[in-house]
Amino acid sequence: MMKVSLGPKLFRNGGPKPIIELGVMSICSTQHGHLLAGGGDGSLTLLENETFRIMERCKLVGAVSSVVLAETHGNSFAFYAGTNKSNIYLIKYDGRKQKFMPPEPVQSCHYNKINDVAFPAGYSDVFATASTNDVRMWDVRDLKELLRIQVPNEWCDYKDSANQECLCLAFMPDGKSIITGWADGKIRAFGPQTGKLQYTIVDAHSTAGKNVLYWPYFAHFVMFQLQDQCQLMSF
Repeated sequence: MMKVSLGPKLFRNGGPKPIIELGVMSICSTQHGHLLAGGGDGSLTLLENETFRIMERCKLVGAVSSVVLAETHGNSFAFYAGTNKSNIYLIKYDGRKQKFMPPEPVQSCHYNKINDVAFPAGYSDVFATASTNDVRMWDVRDLKELLRIQVPNEWCDYKDSANQECLCLAFMPDGKSIITGWADGKIRAFGPQTGKLQYTIVDAHSTAGKNVLYWPYFAHFVMFQLQDQCQLMSF
C-alpha cells in the first residue's frame, strides 16, 4: 500500500510491515480513518492511517475480495468481508479491547462448478450438491447450508482445491445415505444428517464416474447391490 499527496504529487508513506502476502485485494476506511485491508492470503488487517502500523489482524477462508463497513458504535465497529471462496463474514471490532471478535459466517456457496444436484425421494425441503471441493446439503426454506462433506486429496486437478472432487451423488430411497461418486474412482456413502462416512467402495471404476446410477465407461456399466455388511458388484 502507498500513500500519495495529490497536491504536490509526492509519495508519503508505504506499508505495512511485514507485507500482506499475495497483495492487497480490497480496502475500506473506518469511522476514525483507519484502514481495513483484505489480503490475497485471506488476512484481514486493521492499519493505522498515518503510519500503516498493524493494529489487529485475523484470517478468513479465501482471498478477501471485498470489505464494507456495516455499523459503528463509539470506537467499535462491524463490517462485512467477502472472499473468492464464496464466503461472506461479519467481523466485529471491540474498541475497548482493541481486537477483532471471531468472524461470523453469514453466507456461503460453492466457488467452482456444480457437478450434480439431488433431492431426497418425496422430500423437497432439502437438497444436496456436488462440486470440485465438497458435497453440501442445503435448506430450501432458509437458503442456508446445513452440512458440508469434504474428502482430503493428496493430488488435485484444481490447484485451488485441497480436497477430492465429487462428480455425482444420489440419495438412497429410504433417505438414510447419500451415495457419492468421486474423482478417484471410489464410491462413498455418508449419513445425510451427520456427514459421517458409512462405507467406501474402492476401485469402482478405473476412471472417475459421472453418474452413480449409470456409468457409460468402456462400453459397460457397473451395478452395486448394497447389503448390511457388503456391496456386491455385477456387470
